Amino acid sequence: MQKGETGVQDGFGRESNERDWQQLIGRRLEHVQNNDDTISSEVGTLIHRGAHQNLTPGLFQPPGKSFKGVVGSHEADENTPIVRYPNTKVIPSRVRKRVVFKNGNVNLSKEHVYKRSQRYLQDIFTTLVDIQWRWNLLVFAMGFVVSWLIFAVVWWLIMFAHGDFDETNAKNETWKPCVTEVTTFTAAFLFSLETQHTIGYGNRYISEECPEAVFILCLQSVVGVMIQCFMVGIVFAKLSRPKKRSQTLLFSRHAVICLRDSKLCLLFRVGDMRKSHIIGTNISAQIIKRKVTAEGEVIPYYHTILDVRFDAGNDSILFIWPATIVHEINERSPLYTLSAEDIMKDRFEIVVVLEGTIESTGQSIQARSSYLPSEILWGHRFEQLVRFQRDSSEYLVDYSKFNNTYEVETPLCSARDFYEYQKLIQQPQILILNNSHTEQQHQHALATLGMAQAAAQHQHQQQQQQQQQANGQPGLFHSASSPLHSPLGAGVKNMNNRQNTTQPANNNNNNSNNNNNISV
Repeated sequence: MQKGETGVQDGFGRESNERDWQQLIGRRLEHVQNNDDTISSEVGTLIHRGAHQNLTPGLFQPPGKSFKGVVGSHEADENTPIVRYPNTKVIPSRVRKRVVFKNGNVNLSKEHVYKRSQRYLQDIFTTLVDIQWRWNLLVFAMGFVVSWLIFAVVWWLIMFAHGDFDETNAKNETWKPCVTEVTTFTAAFLFSLETQHTIGYGNRYISEECPEAVFILCLQSVVGVMIQCFMVGIVFAKLSRPKKRSQTLLFSRHAVICLRDSKLCLLFRVGDMRKSHIIGTNISAQIIKRKVTAEGEVIPYYHTILDVRFDAGNDSILFIWPATIVHEINERSPLYTLSAEDIMKDRFEIVVVLEGTIESTGQSIQARSSYLPSEILWGHRFEQLVRFQRDSSEYLVDYSKFNNTYEVETPLCSARDFYEYQKLIQQPQILILNNSHTEQQHQHALATLGMAQAAAQHQHQQQQQQQQQANGQPGLFHSASSPLHSPLGAGVKNMNNRQNTTQPANNNNNNSNNNNNISV
């Protein structure tokens, strides 16, 4: 697709502006809105035709030549290119399949687990900690109420068996009940509550007439303490979970791919909004994608570890301010053979995990996030957000720029093709030329190679050759340090061999000494 000043020309030779593309995409979405698979394929085709084909045909993507998409937030000067986020405007959220959501929750549900309820009850403490707060508070309240009711029934049965509710015994002044001032079940419930929590208002109290009542009094006191410890422990564990601390750890909305030290790198940013630091911080990343083994086995969700580092170190982070994590796209990287267009077409998910220890509590913490191909910006770089504030003599972190990026020149080809291209233009070529060639042939060969440095080398070697010829010494220049030979080398060698065979045998050694091997 070729993008002009007034419109866009698609692959069929038709011109349309941006509004036409949006209307066409909208009609396709309305037509296939009841089928998720059709939506994905149709929208992908439209984006491929209407957006992804405007890649710069050259090797580099200059600033300002970005994918067609939705303009994101970016605070910079007027000359800074606008950040663009592809695919968000047209692809519905329900079509995006991801393992880990942006907030760190895992998109996973389990079914047909053998004896699932029994296994949960065997680990009742963890089960009660993991359930939602409304169920947790319900269990907390019901635990106490049920215990009061159970012991109220026990007390009522003891008093009923002893005859405390008999009117004749109540009129006898010498008769002593098990519990005084308890004549109804409601009074028994209140006595159970007062006993378990040691309230003791004074009107209702136990006597020494019933040994079984003394035993129940001791038992209820112990059970009440156990219930309190258990319920308070559950609530405390739920409140102090490090999961809530992970909500204050930030991951950048996008990952970017750009050049860093002449190498293609995948970058994403992590930050911590609290003043208390995460100590012993480690970062890791994995890519999940489909793989077919050599035996033909299809692994739909194959995990591959990505080598990530912080600056020039390893995966350990000095987490005092937002850090940019770098994955170098080299031969060991799964992204090594993917170009800018291939990444937009491929299906994978990069899951990043940050682990550390909370400084204030000493608990371990883990925060997660993920990036889909549509969330990777090719040819972008993160904007700096840390600066020194002179008036307060402290470093200031502007989190409004945490997700901001700007465009930079970046190769659109894959890392493999880019590194091969670099080798071709950096490594010297070997060119063996015969001394009998004319100067025009030398210049033509060097011009064919297109290397100015080679021309300078040839001029220097020619001066040395003239000095040696003036001194009566044979000229010999040889440098075979590079394995890449010029295409002209084989033809020149054959020409030299033919010239050597036509001369007499007694002059063969002299002619071979006069041949010059020129390295370019």
